[in-house]
Amino acid sequence: MGGSQSSVKGYGYHVLRVKENSPAHTAGIEPFFDYIVGINGIPLDTETSVLQEQLLSNVDKEVILLIYSTKEQEYREVSLTPSKTWTDSSEDGLIDIAPDSPAEMAGLVPSTDYVIGTPHKALRSENDFYELIEAHLGKPLRLYVYNADFDVCREVIIVPNHEWGGEGSLGCGVGYGYV
Repeated sequence: MGGSQSSVKGYGYHVLRVKENSPAHTAGIEPFFDYIVGINGIPLDTETSVLQEQLLSNVDKEVILLIYSTKEQEYREVSLTPSKTWTDSSEDGLIDIAPDSPAEMAGLVPSTDYVIGTPHKALRSENDFYELIEAHLGKPLRLYVYNADFDVCREVIIVPNHEWGGEGSLGCGVGYGYV
């Protein structure tokens, strides 16, 4: 579907990330604020695999998701067509982590770690992330990172700086290039 989700108190799935051009993106699902609480009239109020089963059994067919938005504090229905053929037009995640860089010192892992948020600012675009890094040069920056290999989220503290001896202030490629 293009969104990463984690179970929330046995009631639905918290949308943590929505990939650009994915069915979830096209349907207008918002990361961080949205929770998937039902699918095709079935509430997701128990720990079962209903969501995954419904998505897999309805590939290329429309499903109706019941979404709760914490931002709007209301429910809405969203039409979505699960697909296995959509393509992600950008490189995601962290790539090329340089030795002895702030990224390596923070314990970030290339190709499987994804920055999903921060308590400092809502990250709505790629520029928001770059601006956040610049605003925290030489200062500790808390990031929420999702690891795809282990399907876990963790908090990472990194200190962006240009004095570490390599390219960029993090020492890793992010999406389209070095930061």
